[in-house]
Amino acid sequence: MFFNDVISVIFLFGIIIIFHEFGHFIFAKLSGIEVYEFSFGFGPELFKYETLETVYKICLFPIGGYVKLAGMEENDAELENGFRKKPILSKISVILTGSGMNIFLAVLVLFSLRFIWGKPNIVTFIQDVKSNSPAYKAGLMKNDYIYEVNGKIVENSKDFVESIKRSNGNKVVLKIQRDGKIIFKEVIPEFDLKLGRWLIGVEINNKVLLSNTIAYIKSGFVSNLRVGDKIVEINGNIIREGEYFEGVLNRFLNAEARVYKIKFKRGEKFFYSTVSLQELYKNLSFKPLYKKMGFGKAIISGFDETGKTLKLFCVGLYYMIMGKISRNDVAGPIGIIKLSTTVSKAGFDQLLHFIAFLSINLAIINMIPFPALDGSRFVLILWEGIIKRPINPKKENVFHYVGFVILILLLIFLTYKDIYFPSHFLK
Repeated sequence: MFFNDVISVIFLFGIIIIFHEFGHFIFAKLSGIEVYEFSFGFGPELFKYETLETVYKICLFPIGGYVKLAGMEENDAELENGFRKKPILSKISVILTGSGMNIFLAVLVLFSLRFIWGKPNIVTFIQDVKSNSPAYKAGLMKNDYIYEVNGKIVENSKDFVESIKRSNGNKVVLKIQRDGKIIFKEVIPEFDLKLGRWLIGVEINNKVLLSNTIAYIKSGFVSNLRVGDKIVEINGNIIREGEYFEGVLNRFLNAEARVYKIKFKRGEKFFYSTVSLQELYKNLSFKPLYKKMGFGKAIISGFDETGKTLKLFCVGLYYMIMGKISRNDVAGPIGIIKLSTTVSKAGFDQLLHFIAFLSINLAIINMIPFPALDGSRFVLILWEGIIKRPINPKKENVFHYVGFVILILLLIFLTYKDIYFPSHFLK
């Protein structure tokens, strides 16, 4: 098990780092810049392959990587095939394509995830029904799941609202699920003068349908269940493949019994456990059910999800800088490794999603204008273009060296925090 965890972590960090450094590498080559070294990891060399121009290395500590370019040091700053002698646009392209390749990796991974597995199946459900409303009179209830309006599939809450608005007061037929059964309800919308549209008097929201495969277990929950286990029976009631598991749990939670015998599958073997479903419900998270997507929609989804994650992370970074995010919400190297091992146990699809998430994080963090990061090199190149002369290589290298030392100290601090004051989601 430990060996599998190590392999998962190396695979996760390896693919993100190699894509990033390959971006720098390939555009350096295309710009005619000699590349001395391409390294995955830091520290002592484990493997080395030399060509006429470049040494390719794998080092002991897989926590980063680097590409060593000609013309970056003071003693070779005047080389014609060196970085400093190239036009500004060439230098900018070399710097930006590291993060650019991480964004590309996220799009590629999310596209593959959606095309192979599909997109999490989202259902629109009723949060509340207003008294004496058309919905109330038609017999709609809280927690009903809405699948169709007049035979048209409801993809999300926006679809449902638009369908009711377009009804123009005519009767609509809703296909809903209640307690695992499909039923149909007829509703006649009423016009709301204040809002200027047709309504039926419900508050709705979206929910991701969950499968019976365990994705996460809170620390401290004592049972013989493990991440990746699949619950296949509760008190002899078979859980069908693809069945909405939270709905099954809800039916049992409403029953009188509180402790149940469950049968679960781990690999190819079956096991039994006696648990409180209330505790199970509070301490376990389950993988989503997926809905297949076509090739074109999967590409669009890859770009769309990457864009949304970029925006979300930028907002989070802003809140962190402004001090609005608690230290308990920040994970360091140990925390990320713990998350990686947990995610890898939940399945390869969850690991891919985590790769995309971390790749986007690396792309943004690396473009922060802090010494030793690509963002600061980008700013310095722009400054050279403004002042019309190169920055002193010795001073620039000292600037980046100081930044690198600060980053190492920050990593040490975050590692200490992960061990003694772990983030709330790692407890």
